[in-house]
Amino acid sequence: MNAHPPKRLTATMLDGGRIVVPAEVRAALGLKKGDKVLVSLDADGEVRLSTQRQALRKLQALMEPFKRPGVNEIDDFIAFRRAEAAREERGE
Repeated sequence: MNAHPPKRLTATMLDGGRIVVPAEVRAALGLKKGDKVLVSLDADGEVRLSTQRQALRKLQALMEPFKRPGVNEIDDFIAFRRAEAAREERGE
């Protein structure tokens, strides 16, 4: 596989710590005015920008191995909490 070096772009710090994200990066991330941008600082000092959509997709991929076929995890969790609350009301 042919690995490409990361593309380096320049941004300038403005008043109040604001940085304008270069248009090429905004386009690549699919950012529009008002979108939230997640900023991560790695242990080695590298800063990474991502979108909430990207973070959600990454989390979904991490959780994929734990999915149970045919089970809606949210409904399962709600049923568990309701049963737990009913036990507490009965003093169990």
